[in-house]
Amino acid sequence: MDSQNTISAVNDLIETCFDSQKGFQEASENAMAPEIKSFFTEAARERGRYAMSLMREVRALGGSPEKGGSTGAAFHKFWINIIGTLSGRGDGTLLSEAERGEDSAIRAYEEALQKGLPSYIHSLLEAQCASIKRSRDLIGNMRAAAMAAGANR
Repeated sequence: MDSQNTISAVNDLIETCFDSQKGFQEASENAMAPEIKSFFTEAARERGRYAMSLMREVRALGGSPEKGGSTGAAFHKFWINIIGTLSGRGDGTLLSEAERGEDSAIRAYEEALQKGLPSYIHSLLEAQCASIKRSRDLIGNMRAAAMAAGANR
């Protein structure tokens, strides 16, 4: 894959990371349980670190990295759901939306991983994707526990 296509693919993931970061920040501000609030806060920080790492790679390739989230991508719509439904919602609902958002992020990473990227970028994306999958699994476990405890409203 040429560097312009690599830059484009990585920039798409930068947008995904910024969208995730914003969604997790908003969810953190609205979560009730301290452990869920803390998880969302750390997930937002992690996505910010991922975006910064990807931005460094784009610069190293001679490109201009994205500086914010998407404006029309499907992934953005998942996080807009979170932001738009926060008021009066319980932790179970926040976790459900976060889980859907993570599923979308995973799809974005898996699509990028199919594009024949340079091996060092491919390895970076694999590691980030694996971490997002672990996060999604943890969110699913927290969601199930919150729903069982009646925190869905």
